[in-house]
Amino acid sequence: MSSVENEGLRRNWSQAAQGWARWWEIIERGTRIVSERLVDLARLQPGDRVLDVATGLGEPAVTAGRRVGPRGEVVAIDRSPEMLAAARQRIQALGVQNVKFLQMDAEQLTFPEQSFQAVLCRFGLMFFGDLRAALEQIHGVLTPGGRFAAAVWDHPASVPMISLPVRLIRQVLNAPPPASGTPGPFNLADVERLKTLMADVGFVDVHHERTLVRVEFSSAQHYVAFAQSVLPEKEELATLPPERQAAVWRALAKLTEPYQDADGVVRFANRAHCVVGSRPPESG
Repeated sequence: MSSVENEGLRRNWSQAAQGWARWWEIIERGTRIVSERLVDLARLQPGDRVLDVATGLGEPAVTAGRRVGPRGEVVAIDRSPEMLAAARQRIQALGVQNVKFLQMDAEQLTFPEQSFQAVLCRFGLMFFGDLRAALEQIHGVLTPGGRFAAAVWDHPASVPMISLPVRLIRQVLNAPPPASGTPGPFNLADVERLKTLMADVGFVDVHHERTLVRVEFSSAQHYVAFAQSVLPEKEELATLPPERQAAVWRALAKLTEPYQDADGVVRFANRAHCVVGSRPPESG
């Protein structure tokens, strides 16, 4: 990926930071199960030093910080300064003392070799421009026997919370589907490709499991407001006349009907993959 494209991704996340912060509590109710599972798969122990890559608003950094305790440390990195600013505010309110935030790109880590007992990444790998480079860097900063645990989204049909508006806006804009390997939420839906890449850069005992991320919105309009806040595609939609934009959001509300209960609550069950692998222990 070129530096221009990489900067575009960083800008998208920076622009979305305020929206994600606004909706954090609702999203975190559903995604908390993923953070907890990642720290389990990484086998975190009190006193461990952990790296959280593409931390966004600070997860699974906070969950990991609680697991490793006061003798441990979590270093949480992200390329977006706006995301990190929101994460720092959140962690201050929580009173967590052992998590440190740094602006850094996962494809260009500056830590010494073998710095961390574990590395985590929740819903970030799919957006990396050079995934192999990032995995090589992650492998390098792990201590021998250290574990890397990451979560990625499944195929679009299994992640309606994200795929409904993305598909609709692409249809409205007559946009072609992204080319294979293009950074985006479903770039690693074929989890076997990720497992193969991990093995190629030196991870061993690579395996994955599925989990459901259940997220609820109080109404269709509540969900539409979420989509309007966080979707990067909204910038392209803003080029359309206002009446056409309004029609798109009405159509999105209509698409939620299969997910509504009798009270109009919108309930999405979104499937994710949790993948884990280890750096081999030192021989001899």
